[in-house]
Amino acid sequence: MLRSSSRPFALLALVVSLVSLVPARASALEPGAACVQASEKGLDARDRGALRTARAHFVACAADACPKTMRVDCARWLDEIDASIPTIVVGARDGSGADIFDVRVKVDGEPVEDPQSGRPIVLDPGPHVVRFESGKAPALEIREMKVLLRTGERNRSVIATMVGRAGQHDERPRDPDDGRRPSTVPTASWIFGGIGVLALGSFGTFAVLGAQEKARLRTTCSPACSDTQVSTLRTEYIVADISLGVGIVALGLATYFLLTKSDGHGDQRLARTIWK
Repeated sequence: MLRSSSRPFALLALVVSLVSLVPARASALEPGAACVQASEKGLDARDRGALRTARAHFVACAADACPKTMRVDCARWLDEIDASIPTIVVGARDGSGADIFDVRVKVDGEPVEDPQSGRPIVLDPGPHVVRFESGKAPALEIREMKVLLRTGERNRSVIATMVGRAGQHDERPRDPDDGRRPSTVPTASWIFGGIGVLALGSFGTFAVLGAQEKARLRTTCSPACSDTQVSTLRTEYIVADISLGVGIVALGLATYFLLTKSDGHGDQRLARTIWK
């Protein structure tokens, strides 16, 4: 009689114990399910090009709480992301080229923390807008730069020039000619140098022709050559002499304009020389 009355209580205790094991079993499965979910989200983000989001998911599924096989895969995917994710390094300079340290920077509208640190900023591949702000309203100066980052592009320098910020040496009165880059060789030197080279080439050509004609006459009609035969030889030597003189003069003028180019009036002197 006592044995039959105790049986319902034993069954009740067994049911209670089984029910208590269900939450424990479910909690044991939760880490594995979270790891699977993190890996799936990471792969999806990677395929969409959202490498920063993918990296965060792969870090989660590579944690010690995840199954070993999954940790291995996620760690491998994480290494691939770290090798592919692009980075930029931002900075700003004033009109003299000196670095500016009080500039605020935003990338795609998000503020960059401590942009003066010089550390790389991790971004996804694709187009981005980098905004630089210097000073305060109403004298706020803004520069925006559009950059296209490619997969694997590391530490790309994005430097803005804030033209309203000049160093001390830019405050001096500027020479009107400072903006002009002086030519290494004046135009007059190029012109007369070219004439001189052509004239010397003409001298060499006619000198050789004259020598050949002289040798031909010596073997055919010398010493009784006619005036017509000799006139060709004479013309070639005259042209050679004139070419030599023109070449020497032209090269001399080219040298003169080159040595006196510092006053910046070589082209004016060339015009006066031609028209005299």
